[in-house]
Amino acid sequence: RNQSNRTHNLKRSLLKNQPKSSLSLPSIFNTHRQQKREFSNFFVMDERTKEQTVAQIKQDQKEIPAKWPNFVNTVQTYFPGSMLMSEYFFLANQVTTNLGFTDENTMGMAAICRDEITESAMERIVHYWGKTFNCCSLAGFITIGKTGLGAATAHAPFCEEDGKRRFVFIAMPHIAISRDGEVGKCQREGIDHISN
Repeated sequence: RNQSNRTHNLKRSLLKNQPKSSLSLPSIFNTHRQQKREFSNFFVMDERTKEQTVAQIKQDQKEIPAKWPNFVNTVQTYFPGSMLMSEYFFLANQVTTNLGFTDENTMGMAAICRDEITESAMERIVHYWGKTFNCCSLAGFITIGKTGLGAATAHAPFCEEDGKRRFVFIAMPHIAISRDGEVGKCQREGIDHISN
């Protein structure tokens, strides 16, 4: 809980002085310059540079609200201050990297839903933290138990410098919101009717 509060406070301090956008999508890119990071943990799984990723996020911030305004409005109604997934993981990576968590010394751990529509979240976890222990189950509940969590933490790299194992645990239950803003509904690739 204390780590969660520290992360929330860091996010709030990063976002505090930014101007409000007309669509109320928060952004980390209009804030004051971040301190120079001692570690670099970007782009484990592909060739994008940090600049290319920032450019893509900025493009998403313009295109997604324009393309699906009902979706964005519903998300902001029920989850005020929500970020785009790409922006969230980018910020989470900055926070953890500034705390010394790199792909060389950290194991990703993911507890998200097994549903195929969450694949992009898993891809981003692997993208930023590399090797990832799969703790996924339906609805994102953690069902691997004490033995599973013990195995997952034991797989995290051991850092001889400080005697610690580091892991980034992402636990994300979810609810569908369709492009038209319907809660509990979604569009699936290859299916011509609304799903849940």
